[in-house]
Amino acid sequence: MQVLVAAEKILNDYFTDVLDDIGIDVITIEPALKKDAVLNALRKENFDLIILTNSDFPPGELPPLSALIKLNYPRAKIIVVTGYIGKDLANSLAVIGIDAFMTLPFKIAEMQAVVRRILGIESDVSPSIYQS
Repeated sequence: MQVLVAAEKILNDYFTDVLDDIGIDVITIEPALKKDAVLNALRKENFDLIILTNSDFPPGELPPLSALIKLNYPRAKIIVVTGYIGKDLANSLAVIGIDAFMTLPFKIAEMQAVVRRILGIESDVSPSIYQS
C-alpha cells in the first residue's frame, strides 16, 4: 500500500512514522500552497490513499482540491486532516465524497484505525484499545 501525504515537513514526518508502524509506504510532498504539486505527484504514481492537510492549504482550498482529485482520479481515497472544524468545511468535503475528515488533535491509534478501515487492512490490535 502506498500513501501520498501533502503537508508541511513536521506533519509529513509524523504521518510517515505513524503509517510506517502499520506497514504502509508513505511518499510525502510539501506543496507550499500549490495544488499543482499534489496533482503532479498523482500523475507520476498510483496511490492507494491521499492525505491532505490544512498545514499547507487554507481550509477553504481543501474542498476544491479534493473535488479536483476526485474528478481526475475517481478511485482515489482521500483523508483530509485539519485543525479547523467548521461545519461548512465538513459539509463541503462530505458532498465531494472524501473518505474521512479528521480534526486535530487525534491519537495515533485513531489515525491508524481510519487508514486501515479505508484501505481494508485487517488490524492485528484488539479493538478494545480504541474504546474509551
